Amino acid sequence: MSTEHTSERYRSSSRKLVTLSLKRKIELIQCVESGGKRKKEIASDFGIAPNTLSTILRDKDRYQRLFYGGKTDLNKKRARGAVHEDVDEALLAWFTCARSDNVPLSGPILMGKAEELAKKLGKPDWSCSVGWLDRFKKRHSIACKSMSGERAAVDEETTDSWKAEVLHSILSKYHPRDVFNADETGIFWRLLPDKTLAFRHEKCHGGKKSKERVTAMVCANMDGTEKMPLLVIEKFKNPRCFKRIRKLPVDYEANKRAWMTRELFIKWVRPFDARMSKAKRKVLLVVDNCSSHINIPDLKATEFLFLPPNATAKLQPCDCGIIKNFKSHYRSLMLRKLLQHIESGMRPGEFSINLLDSVMLLEQAWNLVTMTTVKNCFRKAGFYTDDNSDVETEDANIRPLVRELIDRGVIDASLTEDEFIEVDSELSVSPGLPTASEIIGSLQSSEKTGNPLHIESEEDDCGDELPPVSHYEASNCLQKLRVFVAQRDGDSDLLEKLNKLERQIDVFAMENRFQPTLESFFSASTVGRSGCM
Repeated sequence: MSTEHTSERYRSSSRKLVTLSLKRKIELIQCVESGGKRKKEIASDFGIAPNTLSTILRDKDRYQRLFYGGKTDLNKKRARGAVHEDVDEALLAWFTCARSDNVPLSGPILMGKAEELAKKLGKPDWSCSVGWLDRFKKRHSIACKSMSGERAAVDEETTDSWKAEVLHSILSKYHPRDVFNADETGIFWRLLPDKTLAFRHEKCHGGKKSKERVTAMVCANMDGTEKMPLLVIEKFKNPRCFKRIRKLPVDYEANKRAWMTRELFIKWVRPFDARMSKAKRKVLLVVDNCSSHINIPDLKATEFLFLPPNATAKLQPCDCGIIKNFKSHYRSLMLRKLLQHIESGMRPGEFSINLLDSVMLLEQAWNLVTMTTVKNCFRKAGFYTDDNSDVETEDANIRPLVRELIDRGVIDASLTEDEFIEVDSELSVSPGLPTASEIIGSLQSSEKTGNPLHIESEEDDCGDELPPVSHYEASNCLQKLRVFVAQRDGDSDLLEKLNKLERQIDVFAMENRFQPTLESFFSASTVGRSGCM
């Protein structure tokens, strides 16, 4: 054996053992994926053996989930598994739900919940020791911190660190058009300004005050060029006012609480992923860590980034102005309809809208949220690294409408614009703490697409069934619109749009006129057979 070969083996055997932190492993994976160097050179740069690099690459999905999940110490060097992995996973799911609702927790509470979950998992004799709980907290970087007030304060140091070490690292892998944020908000869809002052100081989680509410989920990308169709969740699956309506302008779902659930989230994400996969795109979907948002591992084009707990007010673009702007447009459209009602000679107390009207207004409001507003809100949340101190959203021009209604004596003069827009900002949009059975059932059947909260109700207060609109009535309305535009020196482009709309209405009318019914089909068949005899 040559002296040179012996020397090389000696250096290899005497090499200092290097254990990389989670953060360094992610850096290594990014170096390999960039393709700038050979794997052997990268291993040498990080001070590890080539076979160690191969092992890290083999487990890269696990490391990326830990890194981008926002719940793991970035400097951790080992990710030891739990002896009872099923109990560990179930307790972590329950813990995440509890913390997303700001429920104060302690060691004894966690130990008791762990034993309850273990019994549900078929381990009645297992008891949670202090040592097991300590290892559980170390595995998932859980520390006991004091809480003050009803909501945990946003830790500026934590958010700044997360932006620098996690957010900007993963954003470097995506074009801004491929970074999306989705978030839900509760909306009192029938609430008028005269009722707002009675609601403003009350949190609403259920009961009468939430009777006429929906949950709306908005989703837009980082550069504001793409907004996904609005998702609206209400209590009733088939309200009377939807009868004869073949297609809504939004995605519509229903359950008994009008909440977002894990099942509805999965049902929404899969078509989103299919759409991106069909377009041959790889996208990042940023969501908060509420109990209804879960990681779906077998998606083809979508990667999740979960925001750290208690930080969405600072880190989530939708919470930095997108949702407020959307609600501002909705309230503005509602006030315009109310003013039109008053100007027609009707009394304010006689004004009302049904769920179909509300869905139409919600879709219009979402369309009015501009690309500039969306982009500015992503900037305010720190997704862009340039200065974000003067970021503002575009005004929905609701203030003059509120002032006019105050002058008319319709609403109280003490009502402010923000009170009216944000009266439902504290509405719950997802279920509270799940039971042990719900946690285990969800973990054992993550592919379930049914809706356990759905209950058909005989009561439907969303509005009466609407009469069918005839071709003649639609054409007559269009003719009145033409006169309305012409009397106000309307431009030719607007008139052409009305002409195009009338041509489409004529097409609908012709299709309905000549669409054969089952009865006419059999009648024609009988005549045909009679003629052949």
